[in-house]
Amino acid sequence: MLKLFSAVILPLAFLLMSCETSPQDTPQANTQPTETAGTAESRVTLSDYEAIQNGMSLAEVENLLGAGRELSTVDIEGIETTRVVEWANPDGTNMNVTFQGDLVIGKAQFGLE
Repeated sequence: MLKLFSAVILPLAFLLMSCETSPQDTPQANTQPTETAGTAESRVTLSDYEAIQNGMSLAEVENLLGAGRELSTVDIEGIETTRVVEWANPDGTNMNVTFQGDLVIGKAQFGLE
């Protein structure tokens, strides 16, 4: 039994300990909203949603829709890598756009007409 412990279990324990990550190695999500959108004056539509294309910059999207509400960001070692921004209407219909760096990589919508 001692041979099994020293030959298998002890090296496995050292291997697992070396894989441990520190808090700065783990991506952190920021879920603090930054801007508000979807006031009575502004309304996003299915046409707006369809106008958003992969590769567009955040500035281009905001020129079309106005400022959105940031739902989350992922920072790795202080560098923003991914951001999700939402545009919502008072009735709950909405769209969100995912940016990597400053470029659109995906989008989703709920209930837009």
